[in-house]
Amino acid sequence: MDPALHQALYGTALPEEPRVPMRCGPWRFERQGLILRDIHHEDRLAWSSLGFVWRDMHWGTPTPVVDSADHAEREGGFTLTLQAHLTGLPRVSLAVTIEVDDRGDVHYEALAQLAEATEIGEVGETGEIAHIALTNRAGLCLEHPLALAGQPVRVLHDDGRNTHSQFPTQVPAWPPFTAVHGIEHPLASGVWACCTFEGERFETEDQRNNADASFKTYSRSNSMPRPYRLGPGEPVWQRATLRIEHKPTPTPTPTSVPPSTHSPWPWPSPSPSTSPSRSLIPAAPAEDSHHAAWRAPPVLGVGLAPEDLAALAHWAPALGRLRPTRLHLVMDHAAEPLDTLALAQALAQSGARLRLDLRGVSPGAQTDPALSALAEALAAAGITPQALALFPGQAAELRALARAFPGAARGAGTPYFFAQANRAERLAAADFVSFTTCSLVHGTEETLVMDGLRSLPSLLQTLRARHGVAHIEVGPSGLAAPRSPLGAQPAPNPARPQCLGQQDPRSAALFGAAWLVGHVAALIEGGAQAISLRGLGQGDGLLLPGDGAWRFAPAAHALQVLLTPATRVRASAWRQGPWARIEREGPDGRSVLLANLGPVPLPARALLAPAERRGRLEAMDASAWIAHCAGAASPWRELGTPLRTAFSEEASLGSPDDSLGPYALLRAFP
Repeated sequence: MDPALHQALYGTALPEEPRVPMRCGPWRFERQGLILRDIHHEDRLAWSSLGFVWRDMHWGTPTPVVDSADHAEREGGFTLTLQAHLTGLPRVSLAVTIEVDDRGDVHYEALAQLAEATEIGEVGETGEIAHIALTNRAGLCLEHPLALAGQPVRVLHDDGRNTHSQFPTQVPAWPPFTAVHGIEHPLASGVWACCTFEGERFETEDQRNNADASFKTYSRSNSMPRPYRLGPGEPVWQRATLRIEHKPTPTPTPTSVPPSTHSPWPWPSPSPSTSPSRSLIPAAPAEDSHHAAWRAPPVLGVGLAPEDLAALAHWAPALGRLRPTRLHLVMDHAAEPLDTLALAQALAQSGARLRLDLRGVSPGAQTDPALSALAEALAAAGITPQALALFPGQAAELRALARAFPGAARGAGTPYFFAQANRAERLAAADFVSFTTCSLVHGTEETLVMDGLRSLPSLLQTLRARHGVAHIEVGPSGLAAPRSPLGAQPAPNPARPQCLGQQDPRSAALFGAAWLVGHVAALIEGGAQAISLRGLGQGDGLLLPGDGAWRFAPAAHALQVLLTPATRVRASAWRQGPWARIEREGPDGRSVLLANLGPVPLPARALLAPAERRGRLEAMDASAWIAHCAGAASPWRELGTPLRTAFSEEASLGSPDDSLGPYALLRAFP
């Protein structure tokens, strides 16, 4: 791919690790590094992925370096042997064998151990000899499609018991299945997808807790001590066997999971130059066939931290153009230094109201005197917060907020992810409940990140059902995680996404704009009352820093469209395929914003109802963005009038056939 095109799409010139298609008999899957993805049997998706995963003591996920691959084919099967290693000290070597045997079963076997050089001692950065590796997870992970929610499952336990249950519809806070030796689910009538494990204790969790659209069976159990050590002569060996069995299938039970989670999209190979296939062309929607309900528009906010106020002169002009409904200030504690005059200027520049979060990392600073001093400082600058959250929001904390800030809405929950909010208690005592999302907890692959948006409606559904919560606010959220409850985060890498990283270069590219539209659409569909996006920091992805005033990134242009006045909205994400749709009605009439959530072009006009096609159509795609960066006044182009560039990958840019390119946006004005 042309470097300029890749930069426009992903914000970096470094490509993602490629996927290698593999077939054997009825099996079809793709290998990405050591991971098997999209595991199909007879063209039915059986499992989302299977592979060996290493997570360090802070839950970081280093990418293994594959040193060699030896593929041996035979009649009816094959054996693939992969040798790999993890970089850093101590050096961990990995050996993976993937085999399809004569019976048609798939075996995945992994061995991890310290490399031989480490056994005699290697000198690390601190000057100490590295003899052991500390890990929170070193083992196999099998991911099950979210479409299984509410469907039957049979679990074979370590003690020989067999239990029959269902994959959960609401999101359980803790693993629903433990002591797992095998797990089976119907693939079709009379056909079961079965997996058995060896070498460790396994359990199954619902990955929607961390905004992933899957269930996962993994080792070792989270109830066991961690981190644990891998020392010389202490190898980790595990094996999973996938097989298909024919036996009676129970009648599926109706599920309350939102419709978008019922139809996993058959992702094509992620090549942006691929032409639209027939499977990507939807039927033309009727005038009012979109099933999402009309709602009051959510409050849309932009996040910032106290340290961001030092760069106010750079981002204030852009903030004045955006004019978000809310500025969402996240502080560590009430006594943290805060430039209240700069904050007052930012609020005046944007016309926004203030939501203030106190993360509670310094409990001693959350006393009434500290809160009172903060309230007095804000009042002296002419600032009256509209809403405040003091996490986790127990009764005493909420009373302290009421004394210091009478009249402001009081929030509880977590400054972290849904998993932490889902495990909290007595949340309904607050005026609102809040959490954030991060798309990089378990992986960074582009299709997995976008697919994770399908999990969001069920998060809000779960909070309402389990805690009786009426008002839910989400954010500030972005692709990356500004902070992690799981430990230290990796050093920022501006060129490559990282699990639990604080920055993601894709945030500042078309990928980030499409993700933002999909994120907002899924949360509107789920009924969120307020949504905040990251934000005004240098690596947050809304703005592009420069020597003078910071410029809009693609995501800011998308957010600007969403911030135009509206009286009601309706939205959906992944309802029929890899696109998101937000429909708005307001003083200036009706408009529709679409986002392509995938790497393959979509037929733009086919995604619109007939009346919507007759109005003005504008796209922000790679060609329009590259032209805008070169001096064009607008990043939007009229659909059907492509901009010629120095390279020829027109199918991926948006061409005369009106295709909507990878991660492109389309706005329609019927």
